[in-house]
Amino acid sequence: MKDSINKMKMGWLPDYPDFRDYGHNKDEISRMLKQMKISESAIPKLATKIDLTKWCSPIEENVRIF
Repeated sequence: MKDSINKMKMGWLPDYPDFRDYGHNKDEISRMLKQMKISESAIPKLATKIDLTKWCSPIEENVRIF
């Protein structure tokens, strides 16, 4: 029984690593940045909050929901 389980496969393949999974604070990435002589101050800082209301339509109808 154990041998037959080991032979069966489900066809799942793991995902390839994605660059978005790694930040500049990872050891691998920080080493590469040092080798390329890129300082962490050169990495742009992202805003913690962004107001997206200018792309939203106004509320047209507020019906009371019970």
